[in-house]
Amino acid sequence: MPKIIFTIICCLLLGGVAWTEELIKYTEEQMYYLHGLACYEKSEWDEAIAAYTEAIRIDPEYSWAYNNRGNVYYQKNECDKAIADYTEAIRIDPKLAIAYYGRGISYYRKDKFNQAIADYTEAIRIDPKLAQAYTNRGSAYVRKGDYDQAIADYTEAIRIDPKSATAYKNRGMTYKKKGDTAKAEADFDRMKKLGYQP
Repeated sequence: MPKIIFTIICCLLLGGVAWTEELIKYTEEQMYYLHGLACYEKSEWDEAIAAYTEAIRIDPEYSWAYNNRGNVYYQKNECDKAIADYTEAIRIDPKLAIAYYGRGISYYRKDKFNQAIADYTEAIRIDPKLAQAYTNRGSAYVRKGDYDQAIADYTEAIRIDPKSATAYKNRGMTYKKKGDTAKAEADFDRMKKLGYQP
């Protein structure tokens, strides 16, 4: 029995009719999408890919299914497949900032820093509050040796999300590379107060 049918039966048995009626409001492709999310949370990568692929088969214009399948491929370190899925998600929905972000991290993993920076920049243009895009763009600038731009990006990430220990850590490391020990130590102290364990 396919897992999705098993899930619906379990909902009927465990959640009762009212909860199952809520579940039935979803379309078939949305059910596969939700199943993909559940598999992703359990790191069941192949099952998640199968669920997202089925959602895409039913609705070939389902941008979030492409995006999330891209996330799974990224987790599996299959960056070319991830980039292809993010690109398709962007084709369908050019305002899907998170797809640009996902493609950016995939390019970064492939050491394609210019492409990563371009995608992070577009993600930020669409969603200026996407702190992770600033943090990751800062890391790409570090890899290119542009420490001042990296610090500016980490600082903006911290402004948006003052509890981002990663942004403090990365900015501290960049200050250290520049020889500014005092600012580096201040960022490392803040990072530790936020609970970051190196």
